[in-house]
Amino acid sequence: MQCYCNDISKINKDIETLKNMLSKINTMSGKDSTQDSTLARLSSNAASAVTPDNIQSLTEKTSKLNTKISDNRSAMSRRVDNEINTLNNKLSNLKTADKNYHDSQLAKGK
Repeated sequence: MQCYCNDISKINKDIETLKNMLSKINTMSGKDSTQDSTLARLSSNAASAVTPDNIQSLTEKTSKLNTKISDNRSAMSRRVDNEINTLNNKLSNLKTADKNYHDSQLAKGK
């Protein structure tokens, strides 16, 4: 058995960093609806300003410009959240092993 105090400290820092990252990603997600609304207005303005043959296609594409970014941001959020869960599981296991180590050291009188 060995002491895992340093590893536990490092994982706690990693989890905190990932939580901050997740918070920022989720904050950016809130801006997606604003962006979508702006793009919808742009699409509507384009439709009323000109009447090319492909106006339907143009307005559809304009309103979907933010979709890929939104999807990627959502995927990033899930990946970061999964990593936090993985680290929390590892942390739990290390804490148990570390407690057992320190308990055994106390029992030996060290």
